[in-house]
Amino acid sequence: MSAEHLSTLERIHAAARDEFLEKGFQEASLRNIGKTAGVTTGAFYGYYGSKAELFRAGVALLPQDPLNLMVKKTVRGDLEEMLDGRGLTAEQRVAAVGEVATLTDIAPLLDAHPFDLSGGEVQRAVLAKVLLCEPRLLLLDEPTKGLDAFFKDKLARLLRSLTARGTTVLMVSHDVEFCASYADWCALFFDGNVVTTNPPRQFFASNSFYTTAANRISRGFFENVVTVEEVVELCRS
Repeated sequence: MSAEHLSTLERIHAAARDEFLEKGFQEASLRNIGKTAGVTTGAFYGYYGSKAELFRAGVALLPQDPLNLMVKKTVRGDLEEMLDGRGLTAEQRVAAVGEVATLTDIAPLLDAHPFDLSGGEVQRAVLAKVLLCEPRLLLLDEPTKGLDAFFKDKLARLLRSLTARGTTVLMVSHDVEFCASYADWCALFFDGNVVTTNPPRQFFASNSFYTTAANRISRGFFENVVTVEEVVELCRS
């Protein structure tokens, strides 16, 4: 597949994968990846020889079309596939699948065919599959697509727990409310370039177009407000 047919995160993943395979995770850096791949244009060029290459060297990608990663007849089969070659006992495999299924709220779906799931269920099932890679760098392409508000909050807590354990999470999303509430840093891509990067409050409060509904509604009343919770708290005070 040529580079121009890959999404931005797929190109980043390919470049990061090559860097990690060459130098190992401890020596690799995003700076080196950007320098090698031309990060000034916001693009990382590379290609995948096979779907198996989506998961290597501590890098994992949840793509925008998650069904591309579901290749077995049941969700359980897809999850168990990620444990092959690790030398786990049958009991350890069952425990690992059960733990990640509980974490992503898909335990009742383990024996379902992936194509019988709803959009949000597929998103959670593929997230479970990706998490079984135990990635050090996790790339997420529109991860909140199809998710209800309850699981979005759970996803945020899950990502926080991953970053607390040393995992780097890089997410591309149009869900500005989710990013404003939970991201550490936000960046805006435009025409292949990163045109601005700031912490969420500064990023959204100073943006006239790409900002949250709460920020638009509260302008003229409150300054630098970007979430609904902040608007409610200020209205009550």
